[in-house]
Amino acid sequence: EPAEQLASLPFPVALALWPHAAARRSVQQVARDMGLDVLLHMPMEAMPRKNGTAPNPGPGALETDMDAYAMEHALDKALAQVPTALGFNNHMGSGFTGQRDACRTRGNSQLENSMVRQGIVTASRHVFLDDPQGTDKVLAALDKAARLARKQGIAIAIGHPHASTLRALERWE
Repeated sequence: EPAEQLASLPFPVALALWPHAAARRSVQQVARDMGLDVLLHMPMEAMPRKNGTAPNPGPGALETDMDAYAMEHALDKALAQVPTALGFNNHMGSGFTGQRDACRTRGNSQLENSMVRQGIVTASRHVFLDDPQGTDKVLAALDKAARLARKQGIAIAIGHPHASTLRALERWE
């Protein structure tokens, strides 16, 4: 149902699918039917919390201690679950994307720099829509994304299919 709501919006969206999501096949079908792009929402090693515990990104996550073969195997398995993906973004991942060798989401992410050096098309998020959550907060974040897009020519906003985010997207003009 959230995928259908997103597909009916009057502006372009892409759907990012976690490879172990129960509804991934039906969401891919909605995306296919509505002409929406799909990204693989790849689980990746997260940064430890302030208390020292590490959040669990779920099965099949890319970890900083993996060798190249293990990373390739994990990506292949995930892509097999979301074969319509034209690219990927990270689920959690701030531990992984900051590692130059592993290539880890935080201010010092090395992933985009590494992709650019290799000639791979890449883009970064400009606005996170629903942290914090709430319809008014998401509307403000959407306005920020629009201002950035007018100024820079592009803005990428990422959010989750929370009820408040979906409400804001439907109300936003």
